[in-house]
Amino acid sequence: MSNQDIQTATLGLAPTLPAAAAPARGPVSLDDVPLNAFHIKIAGLTFGAHFTEGFALGTIGYALAAMNRQMPLDAFWMGMIGSSALMGIFLGSLVFGWLSDRLGRQKIFC
Repeated sequence: MSNQDIQTATLGLAPTLPAAAAPARGPVSLDDVPLNAFHIKIAGLTFGAHFTEGFALGTIGYALAAMNRQMPLDAFWMGMIGSSALMGIFLGSLVFGWLSDRLGRQKIFC
């Protein structure tokens, strides 16, 4: 049964097969799984993670520009401060990735 057949049967647009006449189902492809609340939740969580990382890096850029007016730094120190945000994200993902693997991602995210 294709994804389109499942959708039309769910909407009541096509007659559904009785349970006795349903063909035996083997493994289901991920492409044939209907979208549900779990998929929306996971997409939202991953979007939130990317958004917060981008927000942090963008904030560092604005902060460096404002800080440079009050405390002039050469290019080396501006680069070191800017790259420290990337290093923090990298090291934080290593530590908290390991922690979530040990404790379980469900306990970390929910």
